[in-house]
Amino acid sequence: MLPFCFEPEWIASLADTLPELPDARRDRYVADFGLPKHDALMLSADLAFARFFEDAVEIAGQDAAKPVANWMLGELSAHLNAEGIEIGTARITAAMLAELVGLIGTGAISGKQAKEVFADMAVSGDPAGAIVEARGMRQVSDTTAIEAAVAAVMAASPDEVASYRAGKTGLIGWFVGQVMREMRGQGNPGVVNDVLRRMLG
Repeated sequence: MLPFCFEPEWIASLADTLPELPDARRDRYVADFGLPKHDALMLSADLAFARFFEDAVEIAGQDAAKPVANWMLGELSAHLNAEGIEIGTARITAAMLAELVGLIGTGAISGKQAKEVFADMAVSGDPAGAIVEARGMRQVSDTTAIEAAVAAVMAASPDEVASYRAGKTGLIGWFVGQVMREMRGQGNPGVVNDVLRRMLG
């Protein structure tokens, strides 16, 4: 049998036709997205899962890679396991997850609200934004509106205001609860906290 002699160019052309292997994909996720190796390994092991991740990041933006990975490895994986389905048959698409991550990132909804929206998405297949609007979940981050609610709570609670200003700063949690009630749960908790601390002095 005659020995085979393969030209380097031909070998290189074959290599160019091969799909990206999981190890290379894992290393790329670490390098390009700054993901921990464990997360990158979990995301890259399955091609469909990896494509979902990359599609979601392409839509949400590279800065959203870590939140997208967290949702995929957390809530989404738990949902797939509970239902015994593959990612390709789930009602939640990459675009839907990207929108959900975006809503959290802009402060439109809280992380707790996002879990409720995700559960609804998984059952209904409706996009996150539509669910948020239909359920009136969008958070209010406008400081003017929050200042008005804080002023109303302070006016109705002079004893608590006096106690807070006398050193009982642990009451801040009570004030947050009152303001959130005043705003029917739609105040952005972070902004509410900031405004309260400023106005209480």
